[in-house]
Amino acid sequence: MLPTPTHIFPTTTPLYLRIVREIARFLERSPETATVEDLRRYPLHLVDHGTSPVSLNRTITGLKLFFTVTLDQPELMAQRNVRPAHRTRSFGLPWLALYRLW
Repeated sequence: MLPTPTHIFPTTTPLYLRIVREIARFLERSPETATVEDLRRYPLHLVDHGTSPVSLNRTITGLKLFFTVTLDQPELMAQRNVRPAHRTRSFGLPWLALYRLW
């Protein structure tokens, strides 16, 4: 479930605005005119340019918020899913071993 605008933390708003600006730059027009095909191509463009899985998930979530809540066009983002990002530790040691080293 996506947050409503009243449930967004104030520091999150600039992030969502940046996401909307970036898709507008990619489309070279207003995101309000985006089609399903545009929204399919945009994540592929991000992956081709080396965007990390975490950033990609953040972008898709921001776009879902924009199209679902702000524009009230949930059908455009209906097929877009956020996938769990593979997370790794910075060290190859178990947490207990790291604690003991500390």
